[in-house]
Amino acid sequence: MPRSASRYSISQLIYRVLQESGLKRSTFIAGLGYRNTTGGLRSLDRWLDCGAGDSLLIERLVQAHGIDPATVRLALSETDAQHLAEYEEAVRRQDHWDREHFRPYVFVETRPGVVQSSFTVAAIVAPALKMINLPDTLITEPRSAQIQIVSDLVRRHYVVRQGKLPLFGPIIGYRFVSAYDESIRLDVAGNLIEHVAGHFVGAGWFNSDWPQNGRAYVATQHVRRNPMSYDLRYVARHLRYLPLPALVGQTVTLRSLRTASDDVIQHALSKLTNLQFTRLYDDRQIEIRLAKHSFWDAAWRVDGSMEWNPQMMGLPLLSRLGYFTTGDAAKSMNESFGDVDFYEVLREDIEAGHVYLRLLLQTESERVGRHSRRWPSWLKPVESALMPLERWLRRRFRSSKPQYSLPPWFFPHQYVILDAALTNLQGCWMARYPYI
Repeated sequence: MPRSASRYSISQLIYRVLQESGLKRSTFIAGLGYRNTTGGLRSLDRWLDCGAGDSLLIERLVQAHGIDPATVRLALSETDAQHLAEYEEAVRRQDHWDREHFRPYVFVETRPGVVQSSFTVAAIVAPALKMINLPDTLITEPRSAQIQIVSDLVRRHYVVRQGKLPLFGPIIGYRFVSAYDESIRLDVAGNLIEHVAGHFVGAGWFNSDWPQNGRAYVATQHVRRNPMSYDLRYVARHLRYLPLPALVGQTVTLRSLRTASDDVIQHALSKLTNLQFTRLYDDRQIEIRLAKHSFWDAAWRVDGSMEWNPQMMGLPLLSRLGYFTTGDAAKSMNESFGDVDFYEVLREDIEAGHVYLRLLLQTESERVGRHSRRWPSWLKPVESALMPLERWLRRRFRSSKPQYSLPPWFFPHQYVILDAALTNLQGCWMARYPYI
């Protein structure tokens, strides 16, 4: 726990009052009226470490030690400015990183508002469906050759897809994002329509009300409304995340429920060597996920040596994972977590000290849903006695089936990997794919 104060003005003020009191930390907290000393110390440490925390501590500090409220307001105002400056610098670094690592791609344009599924499912599968990756050698070609290559690719894509995308409907055009600040619109026949200046945001942000510099806007709005908490700072400092693009787009065939986990891992081992994987879910838990959704949000614990990308850290990484949200997305997240501290959950996850393989797999078939079978009503009186005996039978011979059971014809079944990463935060996709 912090024994000194960070550079924030409010942290310096609180630390000065603590030092001048001459009291031990626990006595100091008791003097503020905290019955739960541990909770009070945690609140004190948050204020000292990151200049944010429970406002009750500030109110009690003013009352117990006679601090001028105007002095406190000034310190809080200066701290808000410091927080905002930190976020703006993080956004600037993120923008610089995005520019340096930009790779050309083609974005498939469909009619706005035509999503033939829930917004969440569409957001999950969109990067795989609406983005067409281009060969790395494309940037070495002259501009005229690049446009010709993209034009040929667009025509083939339109024919293969029969003019429409699953979930998104008819394809109305394509956009060749040739540079970070430039894109070229083409029609479905590959003919050039126009050159467009400015940064194109279409593959990663799905709220049409956000401006083009979406990341900067979201981060700035977030910090103006929510000072950086202790838990958020901890997560930003300790979160590790390594994307695995070599696995994205790969097709995996699940042979059976019993082998489903191994089928995926055997496929991943071709790209990930010298690592050991431990499954986190039993067969029944996997079955529920496969039956309930048309995608599988899967996780395994990983043991072995890993090298993390030092540039994928801090607030820019949190921004890339979708943790800074506004509007309906932020409202939905707040309602989902209620009184639970969202970032405290993430901090406790990281503190567990594990590394995970996270995969998001999607199938094009309809979800199985509520495939279940119950005992006949006339057997209800003896159901409790029959259930233990039935468990000794093979699954296909059982009379009853619990909710979200897979039908016998489900396997073998193909899935496509839409996202893949190694991380020390099992819940790293809670904001990116908030489907639960």
